[in-house]
Amino acid sequence: MGELQDSTLISRRLGDARLVTCAAPAYLEKHGTPTTPDDLAGHKAVMFFSGQSRAVMDWRFMQDGTPVIVRPARTMLVDNSDILLSCGLAGLGMLQGIRAILAPHLESGRLVEVLTSYTTVTKPISVLYPDRRYLAPKVRVFIDWLSALFCRQKRPTAWIVTPRETVKFRVSGFSHECCPV
Repeated sequence: MGELQDSTLISRRLGDARLVTCAAPAYLEKHGTPTTPDDLAGHKAVMFFSGQSRAVMDWRFMQDGTPVIVRPARTMLVDNSDILLSCGLAGLGMLQGIRAILAPHLESGRLVEVLTSYTTVTKPISVLYPDRRYLAPKVRVFIDWLSALFCRQKRPTAWIVTPRETVKFRVSGFSHECCPV
């Protein structure tokens, strides 16, 4: 998940994960609710950093069709999504994460979405494999199945967005209209 580094691997884009910015109700009661991405500068945040590069994952929003990077004040840096969620639920700061993972907590009210009028920049989801010419049939079927699974998530509230173009493919006698290969 995320932007791919240059490598010798073949990639197949499956879609993009939708992100959500949220906080625990107790945090919002104590610190207030931001109304614009600029308001985040005065808020505490639990932020994710890459385990490999150690780079902090900035929060990105779309404003007037242009991506804007926002850097809230950091309360804590984590490299584990379970810890990110636990810190957010404990009210240690705001967090930005994958909507599908946070959805049960948003639905239960344990987390509250903020900045709903600002779209977050999505994270690309890809599958990587070593070589398309010598790809084992089982691996090819798995990749096609995974692609089909992602293509079924087309509702506006779904956790992924898939490419607009579609093609047809066959997997073990099953024909399905799906994302481009």
